[in-house]
Amino acid sequence: MQKMAFGKLVDDKFKAKVIEVTTRLKTEPDWLMTCMAFETGEKFKSNVVNPQSNATGLIQFMKKTALGLGTTLEKLAKMTEVEQLEYVYKYFQKYTTKLKSVSDFYMCILWPIAAGKPEDYVLF
Repeated sequence: MQKMAFGKLVDDKFKAKVIEVTTRLKTEPDWLMTCMAFETGEKFKSNVVNPQSNATGLIQFMKKTALGLGTTLEKLAKMTEVEQLEYVYKYFQKYTTKLKSVSDFYMCILWPIAAGKPEDYVLF
């Protein structure tokens, strides 16, 4: 199995799925792993919930986002991490032309309109 960022925190099945997902997205596994590490507090668990926003999972899906992907926060939280990675793929699929850096990857989660913008783009 190839080395990847935060790879020691996940099993080989998870790493293999990350590689599959990022290959389909034509991007880098390290970038996705870095974003998921930040969003889950390096837990990489499908049931991680933000107590303020109720965002759930590997990339902290919001309720409306989950519904748009054909699922719910409750269903996402009950999935295995490998299963949930398919929903991570579905989420990022619409941004494939913008995934040129780890910053772009994270902006797709935090503030999608900023994805693909220069590093000095003002967010707020």
